[in-house]
Amino acid sequence: MLLTIRQLRLASWILTLVAVCLALGGIALGLAGEGFGWSAMAMATTIIGLQRLNTRSRRVLASG
Repeated sequence: MLLTIRQLRLASWILTLVAVCLALGGIALGLAGEGFGWSAMAMATTIIGLQRLNTRSRRVLASG
């Protein structure tokens, strides 16, 4: 299933929003002394990495 550029752009925004929420939640939990805070920040980092990969894929699709 191929996604359109519009669908990829929407997915990118959604992943960014989720990553920001996880990062903020992770920082809050980390400051509160909860161990989950660090894993939430790790998940946010992973999502940001996936979002960057999505951006690169979109550029390749747009150029080719």
